[in-house]
Amino acid sequence: MSVTLLKKSIFSLLLCFGVSTTLFATPPELTQSLSMVQIEKLTASDAATDDRFGNSVAISDNTIVIGAVGDDGGGNNSGSAYIYERDAATGFFEQRAKLTASDAAADDRFGSSVAISGNTIVIGTVFDNDGGTYSGSAYLFEKPAGGWINMTQ
Repeated sequence: MSVTLLKKSIFSLLLCFGVSTTLFATPPELTQSLSMVQIEKLTASDAATDDRFGNSVAISDNTIVIGAVGDDGGGNNSGSAYIYERDAATGFFEQRAKLTASDAAADDRFGSSVAISGNTIVIGTVFDNDGGTYSGSAYLFEKPAGGWINMTQ
């Protein structure tokens, strides 16, 4: 490992743990890479207390998937996931769909994990009991030709 790379790694670790770095010289390339600007805050259109929206998040190109394990649509803490796509005209992300499990049950926590690759989304349901207590399951969704819509899989 080069000395420069080692210094960057140590500096990054210090920042992660909230350690003051005022005594250290900040490498310019690291300072530039840390300059992030919030462009938007996403929330669910049907947000409710204890939905836990944002417990899992994934992004692929112009699509974001966000899990909400506490959503109660299919029973207490059955869970759901939301799809946001960047609007070409405004450049902002807009909610396009809400995904739920076809066999949703209380405490399944659909949306405990989310992943996206292109037009394919996988949603984890960590406490699903179909294969035994807390055996879990994963649901696969593919984007329909007309675009994302509210779907149950």
